Amino acid sequence: MVPRVRDRLRARYGPHPTVVLIYPYLHNTTDLADAVQQVARTRVSHGDRNIKVLYYGDNALGLDHLGCDWHPSLHDDRLLAGALTSFISSLAPAW
Repeated sequence: MVPRVRDRLRARYGPHPTVVLIYPYLHNTTDLADAVQQVARTRVSHGDRNIKVLYYGDNALGLDHLGCDWHPSLHDDRLLAGALTSFISSLAPAW
């Protein structure tokens, strides 16, 4: 039996905690971010307590956008890493 689309994540990666990172803009659209958020919301609405979402907000983080093409600069990398570290640290007692 083929698992339903909503169950493929868990079928592939098991019941372990999963952090989903969402970056708001990619190639001047939020379509990918919107789709990823919908997948995460669906998992949570179906009782998946081991999925957490971190939405990286450009403006909130103060990114400089000076990396090559659409990649983060070293400055941006540090800010993104700090945001991810803080986010995971806030989850540790619950997980």
